[in-house]
Parts: sequence; C-alpha cells; structure tokens
Amino acid sequence: MKKRWLKIGMSVITIWLVSTPIFLIPYTPQNAVRSSILENGHPIASMFSFPKRSDKDTSIVYSGKRNLTCYGVKMMFSAGIGRTDTNILRVKKMGTLSYKAYPAYPIG
Repeated sequence: MKKRWLKIGMSVITIWLVSTPIFLIPYTPQNAVRSSILENGHPIASMFSFPKRSDKDTSIVYSGKRNLTCYGVKMMFSAGIGRTDTNILRVKKMGTLSYKAYPAYPIG
C-alpha cells in the first residue's frame, strides 16, 4: 500500500515538473497571462483560466491603444493595489519570444 502511494506521489510530481515549463514560461501570450495570474496569488485561476484573445473594441476599452492586445480569462481574480477583481489582462511583447501580461481595467 505504501509503495502505491509513493508511485502516485512520484507521478504527480513528474507531471507537475513536465507541465510547468509548458504552461508558465511566457514564450506565448497565453502563458504570460497564466503566469501573471499566478504572480497575483491565484494558482487555481491560473490553471483554469483558458486565455482567449479579446476583440479590438475590448482592447481599446481596456488599453486605450490598439497596439496592446488584451486577453480574457474565464475566472475572475483579484489584482492590483486595491485587489480589484478583473478577468482581462493586457499583453505586451517584451522580446522575440517573451511576453508580459498585466491586469487591465476599463479606462475612462
């Protein structure tokens, strides 16, 4: 019985170690969104966020510029100084294969 639990534990650790680079290294905008949610202290929301690119109108409302792309997520999370709930993040391209996501709030 003890060996069975040890095998299950090792399997969970192996899956976690393999999936972490795939889902959290910000080489895609979706991974940057997941990473930002995790940095704000919401690991469950980060796993079940399912980021999806928002349309241009939503991006303009939340960023004020057309060059910042916004991504919407399925789960609300709290972020920022006042810990205000949001489900939209702005994504900025930092380098060739590097992105950074920031929680976004409506401007105006």
